[in-house]
Amino acid sequence: MNAFFVISGFLICMSCERASSIFDYAIKRLRRVYPAYLVAIIFTFLIGVLFTKLELHKFFTSSETYRYLAYNLIFLNFKQVSLPGVFSDHVDVGMNGSLWTLKIEIMFYALVPFLLIACRRLGTTRVLLIGYVLSVTYRVGFLYLFDATGDEVYSRFGKQLPGQLCFFLSGAFFYFWAKSNRAVPWWAALTGIVIYNVPYDYLQISLGPFGLAASVSWFALNAMHFGRFGKYGDMSYGIYVYHFPLVQVAVSLGLFAANPYASTFALCLIVLLLSLLSWKYVENPWLRRRTS
Repeated sequence: MNAFFVISGFLICMSCERASSIFDYAIKRLRRVYPAYLVAIIFTFLIGVLFTKLELHKFFTSSETYRYLAYNLIFLNFKQVSLPGVFSDHVDVGMNGSLWTLKIEIMFYALVPFLLIACRRLGTTRVLLIGYVLSVTYRVGFLYLFDATGDEVYSRFGKQLPGQLCFFLSGAFFYFWAKSNRAVPWWAALTGIVIYNVPYDYLQISLGPFGLAASVSWFALNAMHFGRFGKYGDMSYGIYVYHFPLVQVAVSLGLFAANPYASTFALCLIVLLLSLLSWKYVENPWLRRRTS
């Protein structure tokens, strides 16, 4: 998930710089995120209808059902993660546990135009470094409180937007680095992997985000080439928004317990197929629309 924020920092800064205006940038971000997100919410709702242990009239009259739809449609997933009577015996009762990052991602989208303005006026390295230090300080502070009290609430707060900003800004740094035609050296990627996996929490939190960004950027720019695979479309977002509810379905049906390897393989194929269909019939048509 941290790598997701790194990649986002790289790509969203690039998207904003290439947009003809702030309005154009905002519309493109909305078109990229919301159509497939809306389909994913409807998809999980239909799964809920099929898998609820409640009688259907109780399911449809429950306030939880409509809280789920209302909050999830506006990215406030944490306010209602589950549907009544659905997956209630699972370790994770959420319908789509992946979506918690999207509220953070949307806030990053809103931040980027101001970030780029600040970089132009005050200097890119200075702005990104100040933001990185503040974000790391936030994370370290909440880690200290968690270690001192053992209260999980501090751990959860530490993973919210200010604590994730250091990953996003690290990705942004390597966007500007690549933009200036400078290559990310292989030794920086290797060192980054080592730093990101050091066992000492405070060192890992302080330097790990930048180390991870160095590794991800190097692999993305130098090693991650899959020939003409991209001609089939960009299935990454579809994989992200559709896989979790299907995993929940497989767990509910006992498929992993019966045959974990075959179930995993079949699930991967189904997710890829759904993601391909989503790209072809939902995401790409919206992205190709002209902004009036």
